[in-house]
Amino acid sequence: MVKKKTGKPAWHYDWVDNGDLKKIRSRMLQDLYDPQADPSACLANLGADGFFKNIDYYTDKKDIWHPSRHLDAILLMQSAAYTPGNPFYGNGELIAGIARAIDFWVEKDFVCTWNGWWNNLGTGPKIADILLFPNDGIPAERIRQLSDKLYRITAFHDSKRRRIKQREVNETGGNLTDQVNHSLKYAVIMGDGEGIKFLRRLMENELRPFPAATLLGHRWDAEGIKADMSFQQHFELLYLGGYGEVFCDGMNRFIRYTAGTQYALSKKSLTFYQDFLLDGMQYAMRGKYRDINASGRGIVRENELVGICAQVFEGCEVLLNSGLALPRADEMRALLETRGENGDIGAGGHRYFWNSDYQVYNDRNYMASVRAASTRTKNSEALNGENVWGHYLGAGATMYYVNGDEYFNILPLWDWNKIPGTTAVQGYLPYGDDRTYSRMGKTAFVGGVSDGKVGMSCLKYRDNGVRAKKAWFMTEDGVMCLGTDISASKKGDLYTTLNQNLLRGDIIYSVNGAVAQTAEMQQTATFDWIYNNGIGYITEVPLTVNAGERTGDWKTVSERVDSKQHTDTVFELGISHGEKPDDASYEYFVMMNTTPEELRHYRETPTVTVLSNTSECQAVYDAKSGNAMAVFWHAGELTLPGGETLRVSSGCTLLCRQTDMGFEIRANDPKQNGGSLKISVGEKAAKIEFPKGMYAGKEQRAAL
Repeated sequence: MVKKKTGKPAWHYDWVDNGDLKKIRSRMLQDLYDPQADPSACLANLGADGFFKNIDYYTDKKDIWHPSRHLDAILLMQSAAYTPGNPFYGNGELIAGIARAIDFWVEKDFVCTWNGWWNNLGTGPKIADILLFPNDGIPAERIRQLSDKLYRITAFHDSKRRRIKQREVNETGGNLTDQVNHSLKYAVIMGDGEGIKFLRRLMENELRPFPAATLLGHRWDAEGIKADMSFQQHFELLYLGGYGEVFCDGMNRFIRYTAGTQYALSKKSLTFYQDFLLDGMQYAMRGKYRDINASGRGIVRENELVGICAQVFEGCEVLLNSGLALPRADEMRALLETRGENGDIGAGGHRYFWNSDYQVYNDRNYMASVRAASTRTKNSEALNGENVWGHYLGAGATMYYVNGDEYFNILPLWDWNKIPGTTAVQGYLPYGDDRTYSRMGKTAFVGGVSDGKVGMSCLKYRDNGVRAKKAWFMTEDGVMCLGTDISASKKGDLYTTLNQNLLRGDIIYSVNGAVAQTAEMQQTATFDWIYNNGIGYITEVPLTVNAGERTGDWKTVSERVDSKQHTDTVFELGISHGEKPDDASYEYFVMMNTTPEELRHYRETPTVTVLSNTSECQAVYDAKSGNAMAVFWHAGELTLPGGETLRVSSGCTLLCRQTDMGFEIRANDPKQNGGSLKISVGEKAAKIEFPKGMYAGKEQRAAL
């Protein structure tokens, strides 16, 4: 039996020694075997004392903790020495070298001083993998010492430093599933089935919705899957990409290793995980790329916008292979067949994630997302020198994707004062001098509503001397963006950025009916429309276009890396509101997955029309879905396309669709205070009660 956590009540689980542990270990080793592994370079660099000459063990360089590469080298050597069929299988010189390298690691007992993650989750899984191998010829004392080092960073030894009540251990979310997997390997190595039963309990506890931090005594308790199927880590920060991927990776491995054994997760838990993949994770990916808005500070790492898809695909596969008849198996099979790198039909429509202030349209035609942080969620974070310029990432940041690669590796080229969708004073960008910060949103009135196919969200913006009311309406054809009540108290041009993505192909545009095209552009004009790379833009006001080649340095966005130049072409366009405007506004439509000819036709016969763009109400009508979509900033009324008057008793977001029976209403309370909403259309009226607690912000329905 594994050691118990000091100071904790003893736990006991029954288990049967029936060969399950051997089965799990065999599955783990299959992941480590490599018939092609070549340890020649490792042997050539291995010193007599067990160190590797090509590893810098002592320079405190914060790109990666270099001593960890010592463990990587040991694993490569082991893969060659213990994989049947490898040319180095059973090689005596190689096994002796492994012994020396393990000796060196145990004797030196390296500790990372600048990021404690490396001392546990960064090295624990590697030590666990090293111990899984037979390790013939390694002194038993060294194996014991390495095992003790591993034990100290397992869930069995977790001292629970924080006063967490939602979990039995200190780690949360993605960090916990990471910890559980090297703890699982430790338990397998020690032959302890009781410990694995405890780990299963920890994993099943993660497969449930966690309340918002405001409902709990300690913010760590809130990290994990939310009621709306979003995922948060680092307290209230949306993290479907990054930590969400780590969470899924750990969960996928545990499910795969334990499938068909007495340690397998329950059907109830696997059903919840299936829902998280289908209703949460898959909405933040397009092809092989992850959404910038859902991915935390890791977006500034080179090539790191590839992601989410691998964990979602593997998750569906392990669930389908679990041996259980899960209720949405057909949806998972369809996802595996239709959302690949070479063709992506999307997640099926529109969702608003009310726990994380995140709106997504993700269907066959395109993907778009908005992240508009409230006082309930984090705007952005910078940590360990990463994402130091990301001040406006939660200020209504709006991303547009047709193929998924529209922003791939663009981050060192971005003007971070012009993040797509944001309204900000130019020449002023707050910057964390200590290179570490996190920010909550500034206002409570942030919300959205969806019918699963179309939907909208809003942001009452107050930050850095700028005030604005902003709304985004997502439809089959594209996104209508409205802004009103816009003012600024700081000097400098107040600027709303429509987009800042990669320039691909020519820019095609129309001015007064005359169509032209160019490879690059620096111009301000009133365009009938403007187009590049499958996306078109329509507005009645002058647009400033700055499109052409740029060169940037990765070190400017991530201080963890060495200086490295990056060059590409960027398409940037936006609207200038001038200096210190009072009551400025904007209206623009972003047409997705289109052509210049379709864009021209759409401008003449639009399917989305603006019903109101005032400080009282912002609303549009989408002819294709039949929905009027609106944000009421307070009690008010709106004339619908059929002439009826819609009235609401307080601020809300809503969809209103006329049916044969009357009107179908979906409404949301952006402030998430609960309470009720009285709504009427003509003589028909209804009262909607908004929920509190974990489901505050979830849309409610009514029929009139």
